Amino acid sequence: MTPLYQHGVDGVRVIMYGNTLDTPGRREILAMQAITAFYPCPHCLHTWQPGRRGQVYGGYRRFLPSDSVWRQKSFQFMGRLYQFRDVERRTPPRLRDDVNVPIMCARASYRRPFLGHKGLHFFSTWEGVDWDGNTCDMMHDLKLLCEMILKVLVGTRSSQGWYKEWSSKKKDDNHRQDCQLYGVFREFFSSTETSPPWRLSKEEVRTCDSRVKSIWWPRYMDPLIYQGHSFWTHSDRIWKCSHKAYVLLVILPTCLYGFVPEVHTALLMLISGLRRLKGQVFCLEEARRRCFIPGSNVT
Repeated sequence: MTPLYQHGVDGVRVIMYGNTLDTPGRREILAMQAITAFYPCPHCLHTWQPGRRGQVYGGYRRFLPSDSVWRQKSFQFMGRLYQFRDVERRTPPRLRDDVNVPIMCARASYRRPFLGHKGLHFFSTWEGVDWDGNTCDMMHDLKLLCEMILKVLVGTRSSQGWYKEWSSKKKDDNHRQDCQLYGVFREFFSSTETSPPWRLSKEEVRTCDSRVKSIWWPRYMDPLIYQGHSFWTHSDRIWKCSHKAYVLLVILPTCLYGFVPEVHTALLMLISGLRRLKGQVFCLEEARRRCFIPGSNVT
């Protein structure tokens, strides 16, 4: 790669960038710690927060303006109450770049990482590679986000596939203790029989399941339902990353209509932002005019 960068092909130099297909691969190529470590982000020095049993995967509000009301411990949005463990006072984190990454790597070792780094990344031996060129793979990040959202929504309502680890009340009891420690969701932690406010009821899960069953699937798409069950009760119905990305960006915003309104409202904001980043926000009339399927990647 270095000769291609130095001399190029017919006078056109080649610049190399890396894109990993999963988070373990990202960790290996970049010589960084796992995404569950205290410094998880390959782009900036963002840190997770210490929790009662380990890392707490929050702190993303530090990217908001310093005077944003969403930095408060609790706030109202569109008539919905949102609660967090604390007030977010941290400033936005510094970005990793070609200047500070080598300095951090020089102080790191595989046994004692420094700010998330174990050493120089795999591409550092080639000229023409910069740190910003090592991008995350959005598909697998969407996959993980979809899985986590479905787990907390369904929880104990199913024991199939990845829902099995939530089939007992152990995780709910842990969440109840967390809420009591941080003073949030008082109605939830005050009673051991109360379901989390983000949990669908059994009837709501059945309704969501029937909504997916009523979808007409084009012949070129994998139907996310077979043998009488959808992903709401049997997680193996979405076994591809592309399935989970489609569920997150297309099905969840409509399938949750009328249920868990706080979660649904937050998801609509998040998914709208993600779809705009991928060029997926077009009205039906515009999609027909430009002859593409609504929800397709169009830039």
